[in-house]
Amino acid sequence: MINDDITTAMTSKSSSKSDTAFTTGLKRQELLNFIAFPALLIDLNNRSIISLNREALDFYGFRENDIKGKSIDDFRFSRDTSGWNLSSTDVTFAHHQNADGKKVSVLEKWKKLSADSSIALLQLTDVSEQLLQDELLEKNRAFVDVLGCAIRNLSRSNQWEPQLQRLFKRIGQTLEVQSVYYYDIELNEEGSLSALKHEMWSKREVQDDISVIPIDIDTPFYQKLLSGNPFKADTDAINSTIIRELLTAYEVYSFLIYPIFRNSQLNGFLGIADCEKKRRWTLDEVRFLKSISRLLIGFIKVKRFDLIKNDQVERGEKNDQLELKGNIATSEMETHESILNRLNEVAWLQSHVVRPPLARIMGLVGLLQNKEVEVDQEKLLSEISKSAGELDRVINEVVRKSEN
Repeated sequence: MINDDITTAMTSKSSSKSDTAFTTGLKRQELLNFIAFPALLIDLNNRSIISLNREALDFYGFRENDIKGKSIDDFRFSRDTSGWNLSSTDVTFAHHQNADGKKVSVLEKWKKLSADSSIALLQLTDVSEQLLQDELLEKNRAFVDVLGCAIRNLSRSNQWEPQLQRLFKRIGQTLEVQSVYYYDIELNEEGSLSALKHEMWSKREVQDDISVIPIDIDTPFYQKLLSGNPFKADTDAINSTIIRELLTAYEVYSFLIYPIFRNSQLNGFLGIADCEKKRRWTLDEVRFLKSISRLLIGFIKVKRFDLIKNDQVERGEKNDQLELKGNIATSEMETHESILNRLNEVAWLQSHVVRPPLARIMGLVGLLQNKEVEVDQEKLLSEISKSAGELDRVINEVVRKSEN
C-alpha cells in the first residue's frame, strides 16, 4: 500500500476547502515527480486526472494534453468500478490501456489525500509475473517508504547533513549496497573539471575517502551524465586508468550513478556502489535513484537559499534580506498585480462612462466649425477639438492596456 509518509507529506497543513498540498514550498506536482512509479492525482468528484508524473506518461504512451483532465476510466480497459469506495487506503487489480491499445495488467494502489479530501493519489505498478514475486513487491514498498521519510525529514529539519546521512544510510540498507555518495562537479583553477565529495555513507568500518575525482569531458561517463542518463558499470570495465585504480583500491565492484542538474547545468551526481560483488542494476533501482536525485535538487535549492540568506543577515545587508524573502516578494507582486488589474478594470469601465459625452462634445464642435463663426470663437472651437482628440487617444490607450 502507499506509504503514509508520502500522503502525510503531500497533505501537510492542507485544507479540505482547496485541497492544496504543499510541503515547505514544494508543490503537489513536484511531489508526484518524486515517486518512482507511475502516479496520478484523481478528482473523485468526476474521476478526472488532475496531474501525473513522467513515469505515468511513459506508462500510457500518450502526451500530457491527451491525458490531463480526462477521466481515469478512459484509460481503464474494464469499466468495472469495484474497489473505488475510497473510504481508506486500498489496493486493487485492474487492466489499463496504452496508446497502442495494448491491455496492461496493473496493481492500483490509491489513497485519499485526507479523510475529507476529494482528491486521491493513484499509483500504478505493472503486475507482470516477475513483479508479483513477494521479494520485489516488498522492495518496491521499501522504495516508497524511503522517499516518504526523506520528504518528511528533510522538509522539517534545518540540519541538512545529519538528515542526509540518515537518508543515505536508509538508501544503502534498502538497496543492499555498501556505499552511497553525492559529489559536486566543479571547475578547478586549471580549467579542468573535478568531482568533489559532498556527502558519503559507507557500511564498512573504513570509510571511503575518495574526496576528489578528476573528470575527462570526453569519457563515456561524463557524456552519459551530461545527456541526463544514468551511468552504470563494473569497475573492471572502466577505461580511465586513474578512476579504475581508485575504485579498485576501495574494492568497488559495480556502481550506479544518476546526474543532478541545477538551472539546466550538470551540477553533480548521486551514486551507489556494491563493494561485495558485481551487480546488474534493475530498472526499479535506477528509477529509485532518479527519484532521490530529484528530491535532492529541490532541497539543495532550499539549502542554498538559506545559506545566502543567513550570510546576508550576518553582514547586515537589510536590502538584500528583503530581496531574499522570495515568498513575501512573490506575495507582494501578486498583490500589486491584483491592484493593477483592478485599476485597469476601473479605468476600462470609466472609459465607457466618459466616451459618450466626449463623443457628443466632438460632434457638436464639428457642427459649429462648419458654420460661420467669429475668429475668437473659431480659435476656441479649435482648442476644444484638439483637447477632445487628445482625451480620446488617452481613453483608447487605457482600453488597449486593460485588455492586455
